[in-house]
Amino acid sequence: MAVEGKPLRVYTHLPTSSQSSAVTLLTASSGSPTSPTSHRRWTTKAGQFALTKRKWIALAVVYAVLVVAWLRGWQPHAWLRRTISAPNYPAIRLNPGERAIFDAYEQPHIYPPRKDGEEAAGGATAQDSEATTGTTSLGPEADNVYHLSDSSPALYLHTLEQFLFKHFPPTDTDATDPDSLLSVLRSFFPSPSEPPYNAAIPHQIFLTAANQQDFAQKEPKTQTWADRNSGWAIQKQDDEQADAWVRRRFALSSDAQIPDDEKSSSPGASSSAGIVAAWDRLSEPAVLRSDFWRYLVLAVDGGVYTDTDVECLKSIAQWGEDPDWRGSRPESYQEPALIVGVEADVGDRKDWHQWWPRPLQISQWTMASARGHPVMLDTVRRVVEMALEDKNATSRSVMERTGPGPFTDAVLSYLRVQYRKSWGELRGLGGNGWRFRASQDAPELLRASRYGGALPERWGDTKVLSITGFSPGVGHMGSLDVNDAAAMALHGFAGSWRGQKGADI
Repeated sequence: MAVEGKPLRVYTHLPTSSQSSAVTLLTASSGSPTSPTSHRRWTTKAGQFALTKRKWIALAVVYAVLVVAWLRGWQPHAWLRRTISAPNYPAIRLNPGERAIFDAYEQPHIYPPRKDGEEAAGGATAQDSEATTGTTSLGPEADNVYHLSDSSPALYLHTLEQFLFKHFPPTDTDATDPDSLLSVLRSFFPSPSEPPYNAAIPHQIFLTAANQQDFAQKEPKTQTWADRNSGWAIQKQDDEQADAWVRRRFALSSDAQIPDDEKSSSPGASSSAGIVAAWDRLSEPAVLRSDFWRYLVLAVDGGVYTDTDVECLKSIAQWGEDPDWRGSRPESYQEPALIVGVEADVGDRKDWHQWWPRPLQISQWTMASARGHPVMLDTVRRVVEMALEDKNATSRSVMERTGPGPFTDAVLSYLRVQYRKSWGELRGLGGNGWRFRASQDAPELLRASRYGGALPERWGDTKVLSITGFSPGVGHMGSLDVNDAAAMALHGFAGSWRGQKGADI
């Protein structure tokens, strides 16, 4: 029932004395009454503040958890590498125009190298100190047969860069183009604060032969590459096509980049430099150009090269895997940028030099490489410089001019520079071959000292297959059967080049 004209008694349910006390409490503050509405407003604001505070605290906790998880390896970014407990190398001071480059062990080297030789922190290598006694049981003779680059990454990179500037077209040495050969080459020596360059081997397979008839005769072998590598492009060039490609791809636009003191006074001044100039001096025997072409095409395009008498036993995707994995790759696995195989491993044979150019020799009838890989560019450099600068080049054997000799030297030089791996350490490889893994070769690189936990596995870019990889079933040097899990390709050893004019040198 509505009550009109009468005051509302809030405490009518209380006794008279209690009502009086309650009214007194309500009116006691500053002599002014506080309404129930004002009380509720104050209570609401306090509750909102408390709720907001709890939300911020919860968000802070979640954020802290995510940061800790990130630091412990979920999403480790490149800058965290600066906290790695790497070997305590002495600090180096850089002058204007200099930068630091690093090997796989993150040792700093000054680039470009200084003339006074002060380019790195560290001492002499084991190979330097054992020059008189030899690094293996075969003695110093075995060491001396290799023509290895300086062990300094700075000098190594500088040599390759200068070679590119002198002998390649200007577009290949454009430092402002991230896809130029020069830029790609430099990416193989990043600093720890930069993301590692994960170069991929393009899905293309290159073959060469004297003519199209030769390709047709070898079709049963070459078809195995298409059958076992679905989606890979097959690129074939005979001698005529290869010659046209080299002259088109490597033509120098002018002689402007050739130093005056290097120009020849004879007709055709550009013959003193350039890939085409070297190509012209490798006309006989024809195998010289066949060898040179395979290095060139992998250096500038990347992919897989194989001779026409080689049968593919396993897909190329399996070449980088260890047979012990049985098809189950580690979660951290990264594809290699270079895959090569041992061709010869003489063990303790003292007569090795009668049969092989190198006591440990790398096969070049089958190989895989990313574009711009230092090994392929270094092999090209060695072939070009011998063709253009060595007065005795024509009297040297095919093996030394373009064959497994210079290729082996280029592979072992890179392993020495980048991974401190000597040729003797590759002798007697088991079925898994060899590849740098930080967890095995340099575990200190994976420890994040400031935050605890570990960084993801770090893989080297080069996979070296055991002799079984590309030479299964040869019956010596530890080579296993063609059905072994480590067998990737089978060479027919046709040796057709031995009958070519000039090949008997």
